[in-house]
Amino acid sequence: MTPGKRILTIAFCLCCNFIHAQHGKLLFHHLTLKDGLSEQTNSFVYKDSRGFVWISSLNGLNRFDGIRILQYTPDLTDSGSIYGENIQSNFFEGQDGLMWFCTHMAINAYDFKHDTFSHYILQRDNDSLSGYHVFHLDTADNLWTLVDGKEIYRFNTRTKKFTFVAPLKYEAQRATVVKGISGEPAFIFTYAPSQPSLEVFFLDPQYKLLSNKIITESESDQPLSPRKIINDGDSILWMSVKDKLIKYNLKKNVFQNFPIKNLISLEELDSNTLLLSVHNEGLWEFDKSRDTLWRQYLHDGDDSQTPVANTFQWLSKDRDGGIWASSNGVGISYSYPVKSKFNVQKQYSLTDHTPLSINDMLSDNDGNVFCSTRPNGLFTLNRNGKVIQEWDFTDPLAQIRSESIYRIFGDRDRNKWIASFHGLSFIPPGKDEMIHVSDDTTIIWSTFQFDNDKLFCFPDKGGFYELIQQGESYIMQRIDTAANPKVYFPFHQDENGLVWMSEDLVRIVLVDPVTFQFKNIIPIEGFVEGIIENKNDHLIWLAGAHGLFRINTKNYKIESVYNSDRILGCSGITNLIQDQHSNLWLTCSNRVIMFDPMTEKIRTFDESDGLPHHQINHSVSHQFEDGEIWFSTNDAIIRFHPDDLDTLDITAIPQITSLLINDQSPIIPVVCQNTGATNITAIQKLIFSHRENTISFTVNSLEYSAPENNKVRYILEKVDPDWVEAPTGTLARYPNLRAGTFLFKVQAANSDGVYNDDIRELTITITPPFYKTWWFITLSALALLGLIIYIMYLNFSKKLELQKVRLRLYENLHDEVGSRLTSIVFMAEEVAQHNGQNPKLQQISKVAKSIVANMRRLVWATDPENDTMQSLVQKIRLDKSMILDDKIDFHLDLDPKLSDMNLQGEIRYQITSIINEALNNISKYAGAKNVFILLGMKDNDLHLRIRDDGIGFNPEETKVDKVK
Repeated sequence: MTPGKRILTIAFCLCCNFIHAQHGKLLFHHLTLKDGLSEQTNSFVYKDSRGFVWISSLNGLNRFDGIRILQYTPDLTDSGSIYGENIQSNFFEGQDGLMWFCTHMAINAYDFKHDTFSHYILQRDNDSLSGYHVFHLDTADNLWTLVDGKEIYRFNTRTKKFTFVAPLKYEAQRATVVKGISGEPAFIFTYAPSQPSLEVFFLDPQYKLLSNKIITESESDQPLSPRKIINDGDSILWMSVKDKLIKYNLKKNVFQNFPIKNLISLEELDSNTLLLSVHNEGLWEFDKSRDTLWRQYLHDGDDSQTPVANTFQWLSKDRDGGIWASSNGVGISYSYPVKSKFNVQKQYSLTDHTPLSINDMLSDNDGNVFCSTRPNGLFTLNRNGKVIQEWDFTDPLAQIRSESIYRIFGDRDRNKWIASFHGLSFIPPGKDEMIHVSDDTTIIWSTFQFDNDKLFCFPDKGGFYELIQQGESYIMQRIDTAANPKVYFPFHQDENGLVWMSEDLVRIVLVDPVTFQFKNIIPIEGFVEGIIENKNDHLIWLAGAHGLFRINTKNYKIESVYNSDRILGCSGITNLIQDQHSNLWLTCSNRVIMFDPMTEKIRTFDESDGLPHHQINHSVSHQFEDGEIWFSTNDAIIRFHPDDLDTLDITAIPQITSLLINDQSPIIPVVCQNTGATNITAIQKLIFSHRENTISFTVNSLEYSAPENNKVRYILEKVDPDWVEAPTGTLARYPNLRAGTFLFKVQAANSDGVYNDDIRELTITITPPFYKTWWFITLSALALLGLIIYIMYLNFSKKLELQKVRLRLYENLHDEVGSRLTSIVFMAEEVAQHNGQNPKLQQISKVAKSIVANMRRLVWATDPENDTMQSLVQKIRLDKSMILDDKIDFHLDLDPKLSDMNLQGEIRYQITSIINEALNNISKYAGAKNVFILLGMKDNDLHLRIRDDGIGFNPEETKVDKVK
């Protein structure tokens, strides 16, 4: 550091406690060859609208997703690869969905949809020009480009044509645009870091060149040679030149110089701060309102949050405010200022500037903090954390005790008690002397004041000792009722008046402060690092080596334990404080945890939030009346107010970055069924065959403030019962998916655990094998149905044919037998006429007639054409006309429900047989005038009822005597 700069820095630091930066301290992450960078000269970094970070190099392009780096390099055999390898510009996204940039050889366009490149080259006299530098994309889709370092062109991304703008007087490799009121380029500054070359071009709103001029400093009247230019509004430019930072007012043409030797690059951190890169001095913050440097970042091999090097050639800022610093040959450091939430101040002695290791704190009525350190003694800090007093004692014993303090304690009389490894002392209020109470051979573990104002101390020899005031000092008096060799560490007196003490670090005993009798025992081992009592709820929260305990003061039972196995994720708690909103703040190793007792939800803070990477001390914490909390580390104090710890407002973008089919990368690019995209990051719908049914996705949360803390949750609907939460970069694998359509969803959370409402969706269809497709099943069903119908047709045809055969047989039988029986009847009647009436002949004629009638009825019943009810009715009426006398009236009543019924031949035969037999009997014996026949349905059964109005008979008289 040069003397001049050293003076500038020190002058500012004298008032640094009164300045509040608009951002937190920068915490850096690193990217090197080990992380996948193709090469370590990375001039340009850009975060695209899809969430990916693109990093240039001398041999191609790198895409970073927070976990992995994907390399794009030139391939002469692939027309879709990048053209040229030395990338010479930043990146610009156009309305055409392409990302534009240039290599030394050409302007390149990256197609997000297909993950391919196209390129464009300016031709002149059949020669291809080189030396491109794209520096702006305007609203008319023109890329403003330096060509060969000598000319400015516009390249229209729609027409793919170049338009000449202006020649350069001095060769330049870089350019910066300043926009006018219309938002279009109004000024173009071209320059070359290696030679005087600064030139400005004035444009009208139609991009027409109005004029140009060389910018020189009045001191040397020589063109400037900036290494980088950034614009601050529409009139101020900041330039990094080799040995100075220049502020240039464009409208007033006024220069303001700030000498900074070996200045390399610069970038804007926020509206009030620049970040400067200085050779071998790392990174500096420059306060624009005070025109001074004030905070430096140097590489520290023991601290992973420091920059990767002390020299950075290039600085870039992304769309979320992230800073990317590139060190040639080393790698990239990147940081997001809004991520840092804690003010970590290292404490140094005013006399020898050695770091302080604070092991206990005590605040006074003036708002200052009285601290004990090991081995530096006692100090007083103001509310800003600055050392304002070092306690220097001339007494040798006081000096020894001040450097071996175990605990400090303030009583109600404002005495500061010093419990040390060399005895007990106290400092009276308003004095700088230490009064000793014990000799230097006794170790005093702690001092405690009961609610009755009695003071006690607890030495290593065990037991309780009351401190009794004698004059200006105190004496130690042992309490006989507690005479035992065990060591006690008192830490709280509860609402019931009982004093809580750790006994030999194996259990907690509750002691009556009057009788010193044990009233209860709580089985908690180890040091108690904090205790909070909520009297309204009758609860005590106790933190220690085995977790956080919730204890009910009504029965002194442990109700809940929170540790590494439950909710907290850790057990060894080193501090416990309750904020103004009843949240509990815990420290555990190098983490700070906020625990909400009502919801049992936690929020965890770690190094990525600005906490130091080393352990936070045991029982060293303090809370001020305004709510600010201090935690102590080995050499610093963590200062914060819980209300100021806002959650990160950078949105995490959910993305699918890779696809595996049957655990292998697709040989043939998959194609989106909706858009035709082949890049998995742009695909919306995919269809796979049943043989490609094991699908795997890499799911990412694209947010870079602390990417290792990002999370994703995903779900495959119809497969996963609920969302699955996992770290970013997780491979989600789904084996042996059944045929069907599934919706895969991904949601991303940033490093503070805040989930983005936007969800990445991908529809997946697994087609079934042909024998499970609807058309195959339909055709198969139709074929089976046709086969069944055919079989039924054959069966019916056979039955019909058999029926016809039977009918022909019956007809033949009727014709053959019937004719012969008729002959028998005629012959019997003829014999009877010639020989007189013969009973046997009459019987023969009667039987023959009956057989003929039955055969006619059987032939009628066999014919399927007579299966209708109408045919049955006609048959009944025909038979009655042949049986009944004309004097007997015949009445047939048919249920209308039976009119459309079909009856099998056997049923028709039985019905007609029964009716004919009944009609014969009525005709011979009943002497009836009317016959009534009813055919109906009852309970799905066919009912036949026959009655007459004849003489009837007595059934009792017709009974046959039983055979004895």
